Amino acid sequence: MSDLLKIEVLLGEDNNLSDEVVVEKVGHDTTRWDYLTNHSTLAVTELPKWLQRKLAVLFLKSYTPPTEDIPDIGQRMSRNEFWVCVGGSDGNDP
Repeated sequence: MSDLLKIEVLLGEDNNLSDEVVVEKVGHDTTRWDYLTNHSTLAVTELPKWLQRKLAVLFLKSYTPPTEDIPDIGQRMSRNEFWVCVGGSDGNDP
């Protein structure tokens, strides 16, 4: 399994997507992403730019199953859950 970050976009009081996220690590070597998971929530603008770009691409995808896996980007799993690849071919990835 590649290293992935599971990003849950929180829902606001009106049940719409908010600009706050919760980040969880998934994969074998994820210790370098600890700084993203040391917070209970983060604003999308607090995420690294490379992660914001990948999340933006996934926001454009449908969450109706079956969802599409985009190589080196990730997959939108549901309305507010995203699995983002880390590393990949994005030159700004750490």
